[in-house]
Amino acid sequence: MRQKTITLVLLGLFLVGGLLLANNAMPFFRASTRSSSSETTTKEGLIKFTTAKKVGETVRLGFFGDETVKVEGLKEPIELNRTTEYTLASQEIVIHGNITKLDCVIAKITSLELIHCPVLQQLLCSKNLLTSLDLSNCPELVWLTCQMNKLTSIDLSPCQKLKTFDIHENLLTGDLDLSKVPGLQTVYCYDNKLSSINFSKSVDLWKCHCDNNRLTQIDISACGKVIEFWASGNQLTEIDLSHNPYLSNFYCTNNQLTEIDLSKLPLLKRLGASGNKFTKIDVSKNPNLQRMFCSNNLLTEIDLSNNPKLDWIYCYGNRLRGEGLIRTINSLPDRKSSFKAGLFGIHEKKENLNIDPNICTKSDVAVAKARNWTPKFTETREEYMGAEPFKDSYKFTLEVGENGKASFEDVADYNSVPAGKIVKVLAQPNEGFRLDSIYLGTLNITHRPMVVAKDDLTVKVFFIKDPNYRTYAVNLTVGEGGTASIEGAENLAKVAKGTTLTVKVTPNEKYELDKIFAGDKDITKTKTFEVNSDT
Repeated sequence: MRQKTITLVLLGLFLVGGLLLANNAMPFFRASTRSSSSETTTKEGLIKFTTAKKVGETVRLGFFGDETVKVEGLKEPIELNRTTEYTLASQEIVIHGNITKLDCVIAKITSLELIHCPVLQQLLCSKNLLTSLDLSNCPELVWLTCQMNKLTSIDLSPCQKLKTFDIHENLLTGDLDLSKVPGLQTVYCYDNKLSSINFSKSVDLWKCHCDNNRLTQIDISACGKVIEFWASGNQLTEIDLSHNPYLSNFYCTNNQLTEIDLSKLPLLKRLGASGNKFTKIDVSKNPNLQRMFCSNNLLTEIDLSNNPKLDWIYCYGNRLRGEGLIRTINSLPDRKSSFKAGLFGIHEKKENLNIDPNICTKSDVAVAKARNWTPKFTETREEYMGAEPFKDSYKFTLEVGENGKASFEDVADYNSVPAGKIVKVLAQPNEGFRLDSIYLGTLNITHRPMVVAKDDLTVKVFFIKDPNYRTYAVNLTVGEGGTASIEGAENLAKVAKGTTLTVKVTPNEKYELDKIFAGDKDITKTKTFEVNSDT
């Protein structure tokens, strides 16, 4: 095994600088005689695309426009202004003429050249194999659906008239700039890897789904007309909704939010706020609220007294119990005069009862039913009849596999855990191993290792060998004029991959630090480095 060598050079005060010189270069150019498939001298529309389907296979296509539209590469004559099935005579399809709409969904298209599209208004090219899409020749485009391809980026700036844009389930990364198309009304960009979206000019936006990306912040202050906005499955820690008075449906499920201000949303009908870190959600200014999803938070009480239209709430996985739960139930709108009972989703499913901090007793259920609300398991919609009266304490058993250790956090006596106590399972693998799974009975709780003392229970913890575990030797070489040491590992001869080490230096009198190198990398400024490979 080669060793990672850290060389510390300590020289005197007078250091020699370096000078890098580069020869000047004079470029020469000549006119190109090559033709480009993206250029055309004709004024008629021209589109080309290539499919991975074989000649003789069928494909559904739709060509919409006037009598000038002609298509090459198909065995049958085209049926204008409808989508129908054709047989391929060639893997390359060429479209001439004034085409206003092209429907080429699910056609295994690998490349699409929009060479000259002066009247193209609608392009439907979803569920293909596209890795790029150049829209620079589509000035009249109003409707674009290109979802479920392999696009990594897209430039919408040539499409000033675009209203509807669907690019969900692609491979987009970085920033999605919507500022160049201020007329956008509907945007679907969920299931990508976007880190930011520019809504600064989206004044006409009324619907946007940007779920399941990597967004850490969202600014929709310019979107004063937005009615529906979904931003679930991101990494948001805050969001400002004070400039969106028409918002009716808002979903921010599975983020990292700790608080949210809904006071400026009088028209809000549906709220999805599950899977965050809310300790309180104030819906007192939302009189039109009909459905509320706030499961898997830290709520101890929810005041619903100002929500007379509410008929559905999911609130499992919180801290609703005792007086807080009773106050919540008593604040539910009285539905005794309604034919249909309200749905009170207090638990997700039977298997999860011992990991759900909510405690809803039979007497709590009776109070809810008196107001014509039915407590249910949300997954099966089966009615929940309520918990039996608890004992004072319960017995917890912990079975730990080899190559690690585990414990119940903040539990002094496993044989006597106070009823209702919420307990976290702590697991620590030995060096070279990793946690495999944590089970409560047959329920895998690895990703949420928490149990609640509602019954005697047994938790099993398993560890497996870490296939990515490697160690490296780190040597320290120090030049004259000072001393140095490395912190962050007990044994420098065996440092685990990924470990961050810090170099501590002490120059002698009349000396100062010159350079620190980790292998060939200069780390003088940070004095830290990560051990990842032999050097």
